[in-house]
Amino acid sequence: MTNLEIDKHAKFLIKTASDRGFEWTMSEYLRMSGIYWSLTALYIIQKHDQLPKDELIEFVQSCQAENGGFCPAPGHYPSIVYTLSAVQILITYDEISSIDIEKLISFIKRLQNENGSFRGKFFRKTFLGFD
Repeated sequence: MTNLEIDKHAKFLIKTASDRGFEWTMSEYLRMSGIYWSLTALYIIQKHDQLPKDELIEFVQSCQAENGGFCPAPGHYPSIVYTLSAVQILITYDEISSIDIEKLISFIKRLQNENGSFRGKFFRKTFLGFD
């Protein structure tokens, strides 16, 4: 049996989270979920304390849109997927109270369909407030 190289995995995840090169720029539309998955992987191997917690919390807060949902990065449209990732990051760090919960709840409620299922995001006209 081979060993799981935990330190190498941690080094890769931390480098990916901190390197602001081409890949960082090109994956902006995945950023919120990428942070969640990296944080979770590091948490599992007990290396999550090596990420810049305050910087990550600030980033998540900056992604909450006016309608309460979360974008993958500032300047993008919010969706239920990135909202879930943002909430999971905040819960992991015990920082859920650092966002506007009422707006978050309103966003989620507005995505629910009559049959109980959820849409992933608003259509453009709904996002802009033309309900």
